[in-house]
Amino acid sequence: MEYADRAEHISGEFAKTLDELIALMELDGDTSNWYRWMVDARRDMNARRVLDAYGGMGSFSDHYPLKSELQDEFHRLSLKTYRLAKEIITGDRSSGS
Repeated sequence: MEYADRAEHISGEFAKTLDELIALMELDGDTSNWYRWMVDARRDMNARRVLDAYGGMGSFSDHYPLKSELQDEFHRLSLKTYRLAKEIITGDRSSGS
């Protein structure tokens, strides 16, 4: 897969996964700052903003749904969102731009 095709695929997967994460947060009734943070990141397609949410005490890494039945899916989507955002940023750096 060419670099441009791969970047487009990853970007599309990032948007889809972030949409799913946001939808899950909505299903949980989450209106927290982290919910708004992810909505803003999705609107702007901003992988850097997503990465900035992770790490440290009180970060998105510590956030979890109130409904226990959503926790496994939330964790899966959260990890996937992070991985894709990191891949976008790494790809941006390796492209020389």
